[in-house]
Amino acid sequence: MAFLKSNKTAFIQIGTWLLLLAITVFISKVPFVSYLNNSLWNICFHGLLAVAMIATVNTSAGLNLGIPIGTICGHLAVILVTYFSFAGLGWLMGALIIALALAAIVGFGYGKLLSKIKGSGGTNLILTCFIGIFAVKILNLLHSYVPGLILPVSANHPMINPEGIGLRNNIALPEGIMGIFSNFLRLNIGGVSIPCGLLLFLAIVCFVVWYFLLRDRRITNLEHAEQETKIAFNKGKYTLIAAMISTVICALFTIVYAQNVNNISIDNSSRTYVFEIFPAILLGGVTLKKASIRQAIMGVLLYDAVIVLSVVLFAGLAMQGPYIRSLIPFVIIVCAIFRSLWRSKSDKEQENESVERN
Repeated sequence: MAFLKSNKTAFIQIGTWLLLLAITVFISKVPFVSYLNNSLWNICFHGLLAVAMIATVNTSAGLNLGIPIGTICGHLAVILVTYFSFAGLGWLMGALIIALALAAIVGFGYGKLLSKIKGSGGTNLILTCFIGIFAVKILNLLHSYVPGLILPVSANHPMINPEGIGLRNNIALPEGIMGIFSNFLRLNIGGVSIPCGLLLFLAIVCFVVWYFLLRDRRITNLEHAEQETKIAFNKGKYTLIAAMISTVICALFTIVYAQNVNNISIDNSSRTYVFEIFPAILLGGVTLKKASIRQAIMGVLLYDAVIVLSVVLFAGLAMQGPYIRSLIPFVIIVCAIFRSLWRSKSDKEQENESVERN
């Protein structure tokens, strides 16, 4: 019973996820296995971004909406290895090495910037959001004009637009790349395709984030006034580490996702990831000041189930369905904001009551 009480929220979230999938299966008449397979793949891919977004929470930097910075590093790595005609395992290793190097350098500068900001989680939230949008615009500028100036790319190269200026929005990867990592240790049990390799990779990433950033609650808990200077220094150090880890995870996500779909989209896809992952982790219970790995993963599962159910419910609305589904992320964000305001108000009322009693 003690175990059930301590993990009550997790059981409620899992029950809600299963209920949403059951309703979807009942309405659509599609086998449960197909939706389960879809959820497993979404855990692997969107789970990486969710963990990257919460990596900065416990370092006083808030949720990291600047994840496009990391995905852009991954895009540049994929473009380089594709241009130099890498293939097979060499393509994967080359992309990972270049992405790690770029993400570490960019993440260091990003972390330095975040550590200089003195403000609340909301202030950092707005800052990281605008940094992410700015990074996407810079990428659009680079892929539109710079390739012909830096790389000797001919006008008939497969990556170049038919007009001969800039890269295509969607770049196909070389043959033999698709599934090179996704199929690693993949198992098929009773019609359920289990990507064990991807799940193991996600588990390693989660452990790294937990070990370096989430396990030490003293990073955010100020208990002794005489330690403020030391803790302020540690906050800056941990913010730098968190930004680098988050940027690296996003770069690795880009490569893992690209080999799964056999192409990359370099127009505005980096920005759309934010509006998919942000409402997802809010559904899991993540706030600007508190986050856990479980909340991030469960949020991805719940959000995926909500989106799939909405697709089924509005399948007959050819015109209105997409617009209604596009509102779902923003409805979740607004509800989370009101929930946060209500909680802060109730906390203040409790504090005032305790002060009056004393």
